[in-house]
Amino acid sequence: MMHQSTSTDEWSFGRILSACWRFKWRGILAGSVVIGLAIAALLILPKVYASEAKLFVRLGRENMGLDPTATTGGTVAITATRDTEMNSILEHLHSTKLLEEVLSKTSPGFDDLDPVHRQLALNELDKSISVDSPRGSTVIIIHLEDFSPTDAQAKLQTFVDAYLADHIRINRNLRSHDFFEEQSSLLKHQLADARNALRDAKTNAGIASIDGKRNTVEGQIDKAELRLQEVEVSLSAVAAEVESLETSLQDVPEELLAQFVEGTPNDGLAAMRQRLFELRTQEKEILSKFTPSHPEAIAISQLVADVEQALSEAEHNRANLMQAVLARKQADEASLMVQQGKLRDQLVQLTSQLKQLNENEALIGSLSDEVTQLESKYLAYVGDREQARLDEALRTDQITNVSILQEATISPLAIRPQKATVLLLAGVIGMLAGLGIVLTSEQFNPSQPSSAAKPPQGNPRDSQASRNGSETNGFESPPRNGHSPAQLNGSATVNGNGVGPHTASSNSH
Repeated sequence: MMHQSTSTDEWSFGRILSACWRFKWRGILAGSVVIGLAIAALLILPKVYASEAKLFVRLGRENMGLDPTATTGGTVAITATRDTEMNSILEHLHSTKLLEEVLSKTSPGFDDLDPVHRQLALNELDKSISVDSPRGSTVIIIHLEDFSPTDAQAKLQTFVDAYLADHIRINRNLRSHDFFEEQSSLLKHQLADARNALRDAKTNAGIASIDGKRNTVEGQIDKAELRLQEVEVSLSAVAAEVESLETSLQDVPEELLAQFVEGTPNDGLAAMRQRLFELRTQEKEILSKFTPSHPEAIAISQLVADVEQALSEAEHNRANLMQAVLARKQADEASLMVQQGKLRDQLVQLTSQLKQLNENEALIGSLSDEVTQLESKYLAYVGDREQARLDEALRTDQITNVSILQEATISPLAIRPQKATVLLLAGVIGMLAGLGIVLTSEQFNPSQPSSAAKPPQGNPRDSQASRNGSETNGFESPPRNGHSPAQLNGSATVNGNGVGPHTASSNSH
């Protein structure tokens, strides 16, 4: 009858040490094989070298301005952050186009490969490139691995150059400058034609500007209307004055009437009257003394007659004086009537000009609006053309907001395989493999006795024999006098079938 032992008794620490000593050569062999394979791998496997480059992304036209062809107005709400820009750049660095360009320049036979092998080569290159950007930083780290340090550096430098060129390409509209050059030239001709049409319309209308001409005409109309009112009032006053003079001049003395006509007193005529009065007084005195035939009387009479004739010739006719007074007022009345007619004709002419101006306003205003719109468009296109020209110059000079912080490095030290790490790992694996071989040999070795066999139940003799003959902590006792422990105490051991000697003896009988 077989009896099973507990796991604690089977794999005790003493038994493991005993197994290690017993099967030490097997464990050493297994560990040596593992370390030997590791050394062979270090000698056989190709060495891998790495090259590293760093890019710095700063604020520039790529992230601060719009494409010149964007017609979204003067201001645009920008919601993109630097993280968005960095993520876009990282995605761009993983594009297949860059990988193809690198292989085309560094691998001469790449362009002649079939599609399958081309894709395999692209996948291999893609696996060898790693791109990373630390959080909160605008620096991009590019890492490339290859079997040669010079090849790694050359491929990474080609990769960086290809990215910078492609970055400029995707952030610059290559044909925008030609587009704006063509559109601005077209708008320039349209603007010239519109200005010529506006100039001809103003020339035909005889104006420089609608507002200026309107203000001038309206001002002239206001002045003419005011002057016409004044003339009409003056004309009415003169007509009433003439009517009044025709009746009132009949009672005015001739002297005053003459003074009214001449405007100032006639002192010479008054002196002649005074002289005539004196001569007539002398004539009376002489006639009272002498006869009319007396020479003095004849002389004084002749002198009086001469003065009277001269005075009569000098004095005005009353009718003529009245006619002269009325003629002056009638002349004023005629002048006012002429002014009234002229002012009315002027008002008619100004009103006609204002009407014609209103008719021309629609045409001139339309042409002015067209010129204003074309000027605005032309200036906008000229500004966009300048921006496109600047972008073209930046693209030609390879100027961008991404700059090389660190060129592709070349390192003579291989990053894989790492000898110290491989040998250390091989040593650990070799030790574990040796221990596994030892324990496996201990487990499956048929000649190995079991120190943890339990005696059959209900047989105190077998139990006592087991207790007396068991080895302490699973170690075998050294042989004494050339006898094994089983020979010294046969009742203390258990055979391979888990049965004591007396049981085996009974079975043999």
